[in-house]
Amino acid sequence: ELQGQFFSENDIKEFSINILSNMASNYQNKIITMRYKDALPIGNSIVSYPIEVVMEGQFLNVMKMFSELETFSKEIKIEQFTFKRKSVSPLVLSVNLNLNAYVIAP
Repeated sequence: ELQGQFFSENDIKEFSINILSNMASNYQNKIITMRYKDALPIGNSIVSYPIEVVMEGQFLNVMKMFSELETFSKEIKIEQFTFKRKSVSPLVLSVNLNLNAYVIAP
């Protein structure tokens, strides 16, 4: 069933407010800013919710979070990301992450 792969309207709110920030915390990454853009209709029944995140974390922790996002149970697409090195030892990155979460419109 395709509907199970997509967020519901309530799920997207929970994901963007709680789950994403908890995911960052679980991997010891620090969210600096999170910005929600306007929802974009895609086709007849799918809506994309763009989220821009700026965070900091050690390299391995950032990669673990990216891996969890890629295997998340609902449809998420990492559209773009950039890394800037903040420190070398330990290797800490500043990350700009643009992702889309997808909802089936009612």
